[in-house]
Amino acid sequence: MISPFPEARLHPVSVRADARTASFHFPAGHPCFTGHFDGDPILPGVVHVALAVATSVACGIDRPLAGLRNLRFVAPIRPDDTVEVTVQTGEDTDAARFEVRRGAGLASSGTLLFMAHGDHAGHV
Repeated sequence: MISPFPEARLHPVSVRADARTASFHFPAGHPCFTGHFDGDPILPGVVHVALAVATSVACGIDRPLAGLRNLRFVAPIRPDDTVEVTVQTGEDTDAARFEVRRGAGLASSGTLLFMAHGDHAGHV
């Protein structure tokens, strides 16, 4: 699978496309922790969103992101954590609800809003 964010090294450890779920591991020293925050590193919120987008792509939802709704950060992700990201679409295929979980606990959740079919013609 090609990552939509290769420079961030967000490569899933495993993908279950039928369940629209992917797992990611963040070893100590992962570049996403750099500067966020020295001495008490946590994964930046934007990376939570990038994980949801990467999971969407890995599970066959390959449409440009148009926005976010109901974004909530509940618990930090730290070095050496492994997370499971799930994306689900309902009748509205222009949106996908996501959850990022560390173990049994919720780390973040929200809704990805995609461009409508055909709206991204010529989009790079």
